[in-house]
Formats: sequence, structure tokens, C-alpha cells
Amino acid sequence: MSHLRWGIIGCGQISFDFVQAMRKCVHPHMIVAIAASNWEKAKNLKQVLCLGEGVTVYGSYEELLANANVEVVYIGLVNHVHHDIVIKALNRDKHVLCEKPLGLNVRQVHGMVQKSRQKKLFLMEGFHSRFFPCWNQIRTDLENKTLGELTSIHANIGSDYFSENRFHTPDGAKPIDSGSTPLMDFGLYTINFALWIFKDEMPQKIIAYGRKDETGADKFANITLEFSKGKKAFLLYSAEDIMPNSAFISCTDGHLLIPEFFHCPTRLIRVRGKQKVGENSAEGIEFPLEDDAFYIYNNSSGLRYEADHVFECLRKGRKESDLMSLETTEKLAEIIQEIRRQLDIVLPQDKQTNHDST
Repeated sequence: MSHLRWGIIGCGQISFDFVQAMRKCVHPHMIVAIAASNWEKAKNLKQVLCLGEGVTVYGSYEELLANANVEVVYIGLVNHVHHDIVIKALNRDKHVLCEKPLGLNVRQVHGMVQKSRQKKLFLMEGFHSRFFPCWNQIRTDLENKTLGELTSIHANIGSDYFSENRFHTPDGAKPIDSGSTPLMDFGLYTINFALWIFKDEMPQKIIAYGRKDETGADKFANITLEFSKGKKAFLLYSAEDIMPNSAFISCTDGHLLIPEFFHCPTRLIRVRGKQKVGENSAEGIEFPLEDDAFYIYNNSSGLRYEADHVFECLRKGRKESDLMSLETTEKLAEIIQEIRRQLDIVLPQDKQTNHDST
């Protein structure tokens, strides 16, 4: 089967991890071009990752999009530029995998989805979590009712590292201006997890409580999603507090626990019965990544699962993923926008009235 030819747009940390992870892919992939906001950044990424001479380096995104040899682009840029680059890529007849969040509000997301359907091109929001074997095992357990009926889930993510570093840039730029607030950067992992567990059902009720900082960006939030048949998701994220970044799935005859890094897990604990986790009741299941390469983010080697899924979709002629559908992406955008409304988090992009699918 022929290689899938990728263009990498953006040369930051997540793009580094994505390209690094592709070394472990099952399917044949080929990086043919890399673009950054300036040529030196793109050249540096090529050198650091020891990519071959056949990889073309560009100092602008538009130059890469003009390369006819690029089939699909991976967009690993700051949140607030996702929309514009996705639209440009689709207009250049490129398939697109864009890092989460695809857009910053419902209007942006809808415009990109409509454009991809109009152009009959593949578009997917990059939630790599959905392709980890651990998540697939959880879905199988729930569908087979291994532990009875699903009743509720709990998920939390947080670290005071984000507060001190990630959201306070040296140049004084405000996270809210780039749409990189805690909710839009990592809090949304909890929401994606809830939708995955509840098979992408739209919640019937959304309740959010949190706090903002002096710039208008969120600092933390406690979110409850109520689904049909009384099922619930209790979600918590914070840029101020150290948390285990774990998830708990409660069923009538037991529970599932993802210890740490629920959004990129390599271990699952299955507990039968109503007792607490103990030596006699817990069954640990390992999903090793078996990769000793350097990565910037936790378990980023798992990005290979996402890349291979895109390969499978495109080689089968699909225009969207069955595991991360465009309908699901739009639901996520609606939920996040409602949470922002309740928290009174207003992004500059919410005030824009430009056409979104030109």
C-alpha cells in the first residue's frame, strides 16, 4: 500500500511529538514537507528529528499548502489560528488533521465542517485519546456489560505547572487572546472522555461552576453533565492544583479505574463487585507503548494510533472518522461553549463576524 504523504504545519512541541511518534506507526507514512512561521524554525525541526533530504522546508504555511505532493496536513498550531489554516488547507484540496480544539466556538467549527463537506475532503479534530488501546478496551467492557450497567464517570486533570508557566508568557500575551485558556487547552479532555464513555450522546443538562483570573480566563471549573437514564459525568479541571489526572467509571457490578493520564493511558484497572480496590478484587491490564524515544508530552508515542487511523480512513475513501466524527466535534463545541457561557469566559473570536467558510 502506498505511503500517506504528510505536510506538517507548525513546528512546536506537539508537532515534534507527532512526527516522532510516526516512527512507530503500523502503516506506511511519509513526511514530505514541514512549515513554520519562519524558515529557520522548520529547518530546526527537520534537523532535530533527523528527517531525510526529501523533506521540503517552508517558511510559510501557504507555501506548504501549494505543494501538490502533500495529501494530508497535520496542524499543530496555537488554538486561535486553527480555523484560518484549516479553511486555507481545505481550499487547497488538502485533507486535514487538526489538533484540538478544532475551533474556538460553535460558529468556527460549523464553518470548517461545512467547508470539508462541500469540498468532499477528510477533516478530523485531533483527540488522540480516542485511539489508545485502553480506551478501546473500556468501550468493549461497557458494550459487553462486563461490570454491569454504566452509571457515572469521574475525571480530573490539573497541575499548578500550567498556572505558573504555560499560561503566563514572557511577552505578556494573554491566554484568552489566543484561545489557550485551561478549558480550551486541557480541560476539554475531560469532556471528550465523557462523550466517549456515553457513546457521543449529547448531555441533557450541563452545569458548570468555576473561577476566572483578572484577564478573564478560566482558572478551574467543576462540571456536571447529565445524560439519559440518570447517567452522570463529574468533571474537574484546574490550572492551580496538582491532580492525579485520573478517571473512574462506575457500573452496577464494579468499576474501571484509569490511574494517571486518563487521556493517554497505558494502564486500566478493572474491579468486580462493589468493594474498593484491593489485591483480591483488582485486575490490572497493561497497554505498553514500547517506545524509548524522547517525547515532550506524556505518552505522546500514542499519537501513532491517531496517525494510523487517519491512514485507514483515507485509504478507505472516508471523509470523516467513525471514532472522532464531525458530528461529535460539533457536539463538543456546543458543550464547551455552554460551559464558557456559564463561566462567563468570552474569547475575542466570539465577537468576530467574519465569514467562516470562505
